[in-house]
Amino acid sequence: MSQHQALSTPDILYEIFDQCKTSIIRSESTLARCTQVCKAFFNPAARALWRTIPNIFPLLQLLSSFKWLEKIPNGYSQLMLCGAISEQDWLRFRQYAKLIRKVTFDCFSLERIEPSVWVYLMRQNAGEPLLPHLHTLMWEPSKPFNAALPAIVSPSLRYLMLNLHCEPPDYPNTTQLAIGMLLQSVFVFAPHIQDLVIDAPAQSLSAMAIAGLKHLRKLDVSESGVMDLSLLEHLSTLDDLVELSIHVDISGQDVFGSTGLYALKTLRIKIPSTSLRDVRASFDEIRLRCPLLHTLRYIILPEDPNTAQPTVLPLHDIVRPLFRLTNLENVTLNFSSHEIEVSDQDLQNVADAWPGLVSFSLKHTRSSTIPTPQVLLYFARRCPALQILSLPFLDISKAHFFHDWPVMSHGLRCLTITKNADFLYRCLDSLTLSIDRLFPALDIRDCESSYHEESYERGAFEEGWPPGSSVPSTASRIIKSFNICEGI
Repeated sequence: MSQHQALSTPDILYEIFDQCKTSIIRSESTLARCTQVCKAFFNPAARALWRTIPNIFPLLQLLSSFKWLEKIPNGYSQLMLCGAISEQDWLRFRQYAKLIRKVTFDCFSLERIEPSVWVYLMRQNAGEPLLPHLHTLMWEPSKPFNAALPAIVSPSLRYLMLNLHCEPPDYPNTTQLAIGMLLQSVFVFAPHIQDLVIDAPAQSLSAMAIAGLKHLRKLDVSESGVMDLSLLEHLSTLDDLVELSIHVDISGQDVFGSTGLYALKTLRIKIPSTSLRDVRASFDEIRLRCPLLHTLRYIILPEDPNTAQPTVLPLHDIVRPLFRLTNLENVTLNFSSHEIEVSDQDLQNVADAWPGLVSFSLKHTRSSTIPTPQVLLYFARRCPALQILSLPFLDISKAHFFHDWPVMSHGLRCLTITKNADFLYRCLDSLTLSIDRLFPALDIRDCESSYHEESYERGAFEEGWPPGSSVPSTASRIIKSFNICEGI
């Protein structure tokens, strides 16, 4: 195919222009100029230019009757209607509105548009959605009372992110009712949502309204506070739900009751601090009610460090119910302030139960039983696909490393180990050389990104080694490539 024929194909041109938007600085001005090159360029370049917009201002500014006016006494400008919308302007507005697939509404943009604008535009459009082909919407207002959302939402919407933790309300009950009504109306206008993220007061969320989204595949309400467990019962009616992130209190009660989320493949669950026996019981429920899980992120939120946690259990006794979930690939178990006894055998059982692991992270407060570096060999042998491994403690007090470990080509990219009182810097050379034999592919770039994620979750870590440490050149890369972090 000649170059001229290729460049006359709209789909090929669109792919080229779409790449420009993600790879060129100031791509908007470049694409805007491309729309004026020739007729063949106009439609594909316009599609790429308008597909994703940072806010709604570019669309509204196509209408000559809307002006930026200074509003007193606040002193900031607002976009307001200053006359009738001409037929030509309206046709142009609708032409570009149909191209928009993704847009963000934050508090800045919402506060600078006079609320009456949305009422007028809805009447102008005969009550139809202003963005008829919208796919992705991020909504972050400063107040829940806004007429823009019903005007924007359309049946084409598939991804919706709502951040409704607004400014402290003068009337909390009224605000919660307003949020509840807003959500119910949105779900009626956009019944085909597949991916829903809600950050709002838990009391304002309607389980029945959410469960009415029969096409829902992913739901994240983990930042909305402790949810009522009745939500899970309603969600059990959603046959397509494969990913759930939630914050619930499991103390002394069943998580799922008599229901199950049998299609669920990813579960991220946060719980207030509770007993290890309740944790073990919840793992047994997860095993029964979510048999297809391949990703489990289980986090016990930290509590007052002065609060005693009398029960100390071996890791195997707690997680044994999960061993029946043989499809698990990504596992995070954060027991926070709980002391957990972790032996070599416990982690060997983990590696044996989940040979398909891609990432494994374990966090807890140290107990009298901690594993030795031998567990690294277990994971290297039993989990060939493992990419990320985070262990809280290793007992290297005897300065014994395994020089007879085989040389392996394991693909582990990131290794995190907690530095503790038993860590001896005179063992550094042996440790790094032994790790290098098992994991020659450790990547400092991946570990740096993992380090920041760990820091965000657990607080500040101190990385690095004492000045003047003697590090052999063959091991220096390894020292930079795995994280040794301060103990809890």
